[in-house]
Parts: sequence; structure tokens; C-alpha cells
Amino acid sequence: MVGITSLTGSHRIILDREGEVFPLMGNEAVARGAIEAGVGYVSTYPGTPVSEIGNIFNEVAPKIPGLYFQFSVNEAAAVQGAAGASWSGVKALAVSKHVGINVAVDSLVTICYNGSNSSYGEGGLVIVSGDDPGALGSQNEQNNRFYGPFLNAPIVEPSTPQEAKDFIIEAYRLSNKHDIPVIYRLTTRIAHSRGKVTYGPILEKPKAKGYFQKDIPKYCSLPPHANRNKVRLIDRINSIEKESRTSKLNKILPGTAKTGIVTSGVPYGYTIEALNLLEARDLPVLKLGITYPVSQELFTRFVQYQNLEKIVVVEEMESFLETQIKKIAQEQKMAVEIIGKEIYPPYGELSVGDVALGLAKVLGKEPKINIQKILQNYQETSKIIPARTPTFCPGCPERALLYAIRKVTNDQAVYGGDIGCYVMSFFPPIGVTDWIVCMAGGLGVANGMSFKVDQDLIALMGDSTFYHTGIPALVNSVYNDANVLLIVLDNRWTAMTGHQPHPGSQIRGMNEKSPPMPIEDIAKALGVKYVRVVDPFDVNHTINVLTEALKQKGPKMVISRRECMLTYQRYLKREKKPVEGIKTEDLLWIVPGRCQLCLECVKVLGCPAIRKVVDEEYGEETMYIDQSRCTKCGVCKIACKHCAIARTRITIHIPKF
Repeated sequence: MVGITSLTGSHRIILDREGEVFPLMGNEAVARGAIEAGVGYVSTYPGTPVSEIGNIFNEVAPKIPGLYFQFSVNEAAAVQGAAGASWSGVKALAVSKHVGINVAVDSLVTICYNGSNSSYGEGGLVIVSGDDPGALGSQNEQNNRFYGPFLNAPIVEPSTPQEAKDFIIEAYRLSNKHDIPVIYRLTTRIAHSRGKVTYGPILEKPKAKGYFQKDIPKYCSLPPHANRNKVRLIDRINSIEKESRTSKLNKILPGTAKTGIVTSGVPYGYTIEALNLLEARDLPVLKLGITYPVSQELFTRFVQYQNLEKIVVVEEMESFLETQIKKIAQEQKMAVEIIGKEIYPPYGELSVGDVALGLAKVLGKEPKINIQKILQNYQETSKIIPARTPTFCPGCPERALLYAIRKVTNDQAVYGGDIGCYVMSFFPPIGVTDWIVCMAGGLGVANGMSFKVDQDLIALMGDSTFYHTGIPALVNSVYNDANVLLIVLDNRWTAMTGHQPHPGSQIRGMNEKSPPMPIEDIAKALGVKYVRVVDPFDVNHTINVLTEALKQKGPKMVISRRECMLTYQRYLKREKKPVEGIKTEDLLWIVPGRCQLCLECVKVLGCPAIRKVVDEEYGEETMYIDQSRCTKCGVCKIACKHCAIARTRITIHIPKF
């Protein structure tokens, strides 16, 4: 066996080293699998847990002739663009987090009618859905498996990083053969887990160019063509159901017990470990890689060949597999008991312990270790360890803006939150968010509320969100003269998901420059009369502008513009080099004796670089600025009520070795 190659960085994804083993994250494995399949077009709007897939293609696409990559402004644009490439005979990949599929589904319903391929039979469209059981990084844990029967689209689910690579190649084969988009479902644990992945051959090079052949009945889904396309779509999903019987994506682990297990994805790994804990290795297991449609013949063969009397369905969230196999069992008049949500909850993630405890109830076996005691100890330990409230990075411009907002509003003001780093604004000590729905939902909800309340209404929106779905919400605000102050937090990047670019970043997915699209110019063109741009680090000016803005009637906008401190600091580290061994640096520090412990800096501003200490010289309590965390933004100096914070420039002599 070839040893593990421990190269790091995205460049290892494109290496033509068939048979070598690499330690890849699930997202990396998906990218590698798509490259092996010959993908020629990739588009995405970044979102956890699948942001890394786009990041990888952003880095490697310029190095692969014929491969085009795009950071799209939203998921609908990503899916539409991928469909266009696929209809031109080019294999295409669209990547989205689970809630992003909602944005794309308007188009996706019809694209499934049209099919995935060109009229001459080439192409293939795979849509990655990054699901998030337990809502670890999302506003909900929406179960996108249900889009399979809704769209009449097959769903493929890997269980390991190796399968994440291998299965996507098969997904392209299915899409191309049956002329149908395939939903490739990852969950957070697969996307972010790491494992050994053996590289396969790069089957074909990306097509630099395709050709779109006109075909009105296929692509123009209006009556009567839509009706015929629906019939064709049902035929295609039925043909996939028949093929699923022998697909290598599904497998049966035989056993002698009368109780069997049906599972897929991450729960499959939990199931195998749970069976080992229970010493119940004789249970047969049906592992499904194609989770929609479940093959009737495969399931029937599993039950009858193993002579099963009982089946346990191990799956996370709602009963998707359970519903399908119960339907098959009823139609085939099988005398088999099917157990699922009686023992596993329809929400949250599962664990090995959860699966083992559920199986123990069914089998009447006790695990060889006391799982309940371990879980109880964990819960008790969690109570002892202080909770760490999520907070903004030191020097974050959004904290400075939120501080200014608190200074100009009272407890009656209403704050419409949104999706971005600023979701953390509802945590103490800031408290400047009253709801979070979806991207642009802050302004969307506030628009309706403005006609029914007299309170000050402030809607927050990130710069990436503005381009994503914020513009239609702003159009609606102007069109209906909603009395809302929209504050756009412009930090130049899609910061929350890893600093991917957007139209305001002036750089594209292929690392080319793009023309400027100033948010203020768009707002003015849409008819917003009051538009101001502020630097949030200039706190007093920001307070004055916000005060003035709240006095205006109708829709108004304030743009808070300051680059994300993380990307700004990375730029400084690259560009600011010491000269002749001398380095000058600004320091912010607490002047001894001046601090009155009013706690404005920590309880209102909430800077994590400041904490309370005992002054060694005077023996008194004071506030202390941790220089290792301080970014020298200076907002605390402005916020301090007693002028206790000073700025000093020091010179550091760097020894030469």
C-alpha cells in the first residue's frame, strides 16, 4: 500500500498521483472527486459547512486549463450558471449550504424538468447541499433530503472522506446518463472530518468550451412543453430507482440476526461503532449511498434474503429513509417491524452513544461501557466550565458601529438582525438584534413592521448580503416608502465564511479584477434620498450621522465602511517589514490612577482585549489592555469616559542574527 502523502495546501488537490493516499477533509475530497470527474464549471455562494470547496477552487482553478470558477452573488445565480454550463455539454458543480438551496430552488424545480445535459447528451450537473444537523453554524437545521422527492432529483450521500471523493464521480455518471441534476448531500461532520483518501485517475480534462444546441421543447418549460418535461422527469427518476438496485453506492453488510439496520451518511459510521460496543456484529446492515429514491428491489431483497423480522432505521433529523422504506414494506405486504423515530429524535445530531443506547433498547443488550454515565459526567462537567459567549474579534469595525448604535437609541428601538458576523450582536453586552431570519430578512421584516409601529427601526445588513438578496429588499423599501434605517456593514469581504470576495471586493473567483460597484451608488440609483458613508472607528462622527439619519422619514441608509480587521492585519504583516532592525509600533494603555472602573470599555463596547487586573505598583483594581490581542483601533480611547486610555508610539530594536 502506498504511504500517506502529507502535502498541505489546495495545490495537492490537483496532483495527478493515482493510488497515493492523502489526509483530506471531506470538502477537499469533494473538490478532488469533481476534478477527477472532469468538472469544467464551478460556482458557489459561500456558506458553512461547505465554504472550503469554493476556497479550494478559487485557488486551483487558474492552474487547471479549461476550468472556470465563480463566486456567485447568491445561490440562485450559482445554480443557474452551473445549469448553463451543463446545457453546453460541460460538467458543472454548484455548491451551497442547506438554506442556500432555498434561494436556488425557484430555478431548480424547472431545471430538473429541463434536465442536466445538452441536447447532444453531454454534460452533468451536481449540486452540493451542505446540511447542518444540530444547527452548528446556521439559523436552522433544515433537512434537505426532502428536496429529493419535491424536485424528483436523486440524492447521493457519502459516509467518509473517501466516499466523498468517489461518490461524486458516480453522481456525475448518473446525472449524465439520466439527464438529471443530482443533489450531493454533505453534513457538517463529513464536510469537516478528515480521513485517508486514495486518489484515482483524473478521468478527463475540463472542457474549455462547450456548445449550446437550441432545443425549445427541452429548455423552454412552458405549456405544453412543461407537462411533457414533467412526464420525462418522472421516467428519469424511476429509471434511477431501478438502477439503484445494483449501484455500487449502496451495499449490504450480511449478518445472521433477525434484526437489521438501514442507515446512510455519518450515522453509518456511528452504527458500526455502536454494534461493536454492543458486541452485536451479527446484525445485517443496508448502507444507502443513494438515499433518494430508495430501491424497492434492493430493500425487499435485504429483508427477504436476511429473513428479517425487525428493522431499525438509524438517521439524523426527520424520518426520511424511514418513510420511504415503510412505504415499500406496506406496498410489498412485508411482515416486518420498522423502528426509527421511536428511539431516535427528529432533531439534532446523533452520536455513537445515542445510536448504541437506541439499539440497546431494541436488542435488549447492555453496552460494555456505561454510556449513560459518560454522558451524565459530560453534562455535569459542562455546567462547571464557564460558557464562552461568542464575540467579535478585537478591533472588529462592527463592534465599533454597534457601540455607536447603542449610543443613539433607547430601549424602545427595534433592531432587525441578519446573517453575518453581526449575528453575535444579540449576545451581551451588545444586545443590538431582535430577530434573525435569513439573508436580507432584517430589512424585509422591518419593511412590514414600519407601517405598524412608531418605534425607531434599524435594519442591519452585511455588504455581501446586500449583493446577495439585499437589493430587492431595498427596492421594496423605497417602493413602499418604509420608514426604516438600513445600516450596511461594509467590511469588503464575505467575512463570516472565510473572507471570500463579492462584487464590492473588486476581485473575481478566478482572481481577476472586477469593476467597482459602490453600495452607495446603487442605493442612490434605487431612489434612497439619504445615503451616508461613515468610518465606524470615527465613533463621534458615526454617532452624529446615525442621530441625523433617524430623524429622516422614509427609507434611509448609512454605510459603515472599514475593512475586516483580520484581513487588514494579514495585509500589514505582508507589507509592513522592519527597516534596518527598527520597528515602530503604536500602543494603547491605561493611564495609572485615571481609570474609574466605569466598565464602559467591557460592558458597553465589549472589547475582548481589555480586562480587569490589580495594578502591581498601586495595588488597586484597574483595567488592562492585552497588547497581544489589541489591534490599536483606538475605539476604546474614544469610548472611555474618563480619558484613561492613551496612545503611545514606541520604537523596538530588533536584534539581527
